[in-house]
Amino acid sequence: MNKYNSLLLITAITTSIAGLHSCTKNKTEDMKIEASTCDSVKVISYKNDVQPLLNNNCGAQAGCHSNGSASGGVKLESWQGTNEVATTGLLMKSIKHESGVSSMPKGGSKLDACYIAIIAKWVRNGSLNN
Repeated sequence: MNKYNSLLLITAITTSIAGLHSCTKNKTEDMKIEASTCDSVKVISYKNDVQPLLNNNCGAQAGCHSNGSASGGVKLESWQGTNEVATTGLLMKSIKHESGVSSMPKGGSKLDACYIAIIAKWVRNGSLNN
């Protein structure tokens, strides 16, 4: 193999690796939620884990369930509003797209499995205001 072919091969491999790495980036990486947050040992915090997920996908930033525009009367911008739908089971049924409830996010695809696991663990642990 000559130097030119070797250089092409190295360039192709490097480009492929860079391309694959870029495909693993999450569109919501600005939320600073990493895969390690799905770790079953981690204590889930409403303020640090659940609220940012809901704000970005359901509440203030999504423009659906904020206090100013509470679609269906569901307010997810505060712990109080979120706790109300969490304790009834409506929150989990909606984000898991279960039958009998409106699937959320409305008109969108289901939340990432990791995000659903974070919210589910918070609800299972009593939906604490932490």
